[in-house]
Amino acid sequence: MGVDKHKHGVPLAFLLFSAPAGNKSTSSGYDTSILVKLLLHWKEAMSLYRQHRFKPAVAITDTDFKERGALLNVFPNIRLLICRFHLRQAWTNHQRKLRYQNIPGGSIIQDWLLTLENQLVHSTDYTMAWDTVRQEISMLKQLAAKPLCAAAARKGLDHVQYLSLYWMTHALWQGWSEFGRLTAAAVTGVPIEAVIPTTNHLESFNGVLKHKHLKRWSRGGRRVRVDTLVTVLATKIAPSIFQQRRLEEEERIMLRKAFEGAPGASQLLDNTQQKPIEAPVAFLEPDARRDSDAARILKLNRLGAPTVQPTGIQLACWSLNTANASGTAVAYAIWLGYDSTASCSCADFRQRGGACKHIRAAIVQVRALREWALSNRLHEPIVYTPSIKLPADKASALRLRVHATRYVLSGRPGAVNTSENKQGPGAVAWAAHYVNEALQGGLLGDLAGVDEEGIVDSEDEEILDVESEVDEESDNDEINEPIGAGTSVRGLADQVIARTTYALKKILKPIPEVHAALDHIHHRDLEISMHRDEYEKCANELELLTPRLRGVLRRAGPSAPSTQLQGAQVQSLSQHNTATTPIPASPEKRQYRKNSRSFH
Repeated sequence: MGVDKHKHGVPLAFLLFSAPAGNKSTSSGYDTSILVKLLLHWKEAMSLYRQHRFKPAVAITDTDFKERGALLNVFPNIRLLICRFHLRQAWTNHQRKLRYQNIPGGSIIQDWLLTLENQLVHSTDYTMAWDTVRQEISMLKQLAAKPLCAAAARKGLDHVQYLSLYWMTHALWQGWSEFGRLTAAAVTGVPIEAVIPTTNHLESFNGVLKHKHLKRWSRGGRRVRVDTLVTVLATKIAPSIFQQRRLEEEERIMLRKAFEGAPGASQLLDNTQQKPIEAPVAFLEPDARRDSDAARILKLNRLGAPTVQPTGIQLACWSLNTANASGTAVAYAIWLGYDSTASCSCADFRQRGGACKHIRAAIVQVRALREWALSNRLHEPIVYTPSIKLPADKASALRLRVHATRYVLSGRPGAVNTSENKQGPGAVAWAAHYVNEALQGGLLGDLAGVDEEGIVDSEDEEILDVESEVDEESDNDEINEPIGAGTSVRGLADQVIARTTYALKKILKPIPEVHAALDHIHHRDLEISMHRDEYEKCANELELLTPRLRGVLRRAGPSAPSTQLQGAQVQSLSQHNTATTPIPASPEKRQYRKNSRSFH
């Protein structure tokens, strides 16, 4: 599915396959090998038609790792984004499983977690995203100390732990955060509004295809035959869609010509055009009102202490007018980058860009603190940071954003925690490194030689150490491929590992009970039991699973496929029959869309 200039979905290809018999839903029958075969045929057809190698740069999918794995198998250098709707759906499903909404303090926790999720989805800096998670953990721990809200706070901590362990690895974060959209825009050379955040176009088209186009060809509610389906898609449905788009475009042109010359017609037609929403960029233009508001923020001391990071300075600003459900002032996260970029989590910056009152106050505060530390000859990390200057206009800020995004792709360091040792040599070395780069004008310097620190785990929370190194994928005939393309491969691996971890925990939970029960089961009793087949099936599956787990733990080569035993059984049962058996028709009944309850 593609998107045209009117932001309407355009079908590019129909990939048709049937789910295995007995599946409760078609989506659970997705098979990576089948998807790879279909995508390879599509790639070859596109390359042959255009006489040029077909290499899509960016794609967006839901959270299904089989689809993502198939795309990476066929297009190794593709950058994969995750649909925000499916992402938030998984997060909401996990919250529902905790069932904390109806206990004391549950509404407050729900409001906090919703704010946290919004901040994470719109985050553009990995360090700031992790700091937001740590702040949430600290607030929930404080609330857990109060007996009235302890139960809700503990469940809130469980959800934050789920977010951090499952979704907050560096590579996976780049797929679902706002940073991923910025990267996709820089890689493809399109404006940020052209990078769609969801797969809603595809989901909507699937509904129209099933309930409008295919419904006309079904008889008595039965499924359309495969040969009829392929013929209808190629000769009837696809041409009718493009014909409808052409007629709509001709109608728009006709209406515009009909209104030409009428008073105010051109302005009216221009206002009806959908204006693109650009991602906010920071630039400092004269604004007396916002300067006055920034001075008021400084006078009331609403800014927190600045935290020096490897790539910039982070601050928090407590709002003067906005409070959350618990009555606490909302804290906005401010980022001032050494590369002349800045961001704020307030609505003013997200909707308008430029420099909001919080960014203006933060710049004044950082400059004043730096000058004060220099005059008093203090060896604080802020002394060794370069002077932060924002672009003067929007055009310069847009050029700088593309430049900074490529800088990130070429090896920008990950998160470094400096809260415990702000005066240590590590922070000073980092700051000196950036000062030298700024003086030499080389923002794209090679940082591979600088050691990278991991994120420090919190006291009680099981936070994963996140690798910020990006896997590089090279292709002999692709010189200008982005260096960070291998991040999607690492992100898929992180997603599959986290998902499998939850499945293994679910398997391990009843193991002690099974051990205790086996002590009371004798062989002779099981021989005459109707449940013996289930025990045999479980033993066979565990025998197949154990060597595969051991092989992964030992970093061994590919282990035997999980269907080895089943294949041997089928072969032994069908040795006497050498005739080719045709594949029967799918026994599946007609399926209807069901609400997702999965948190993966």
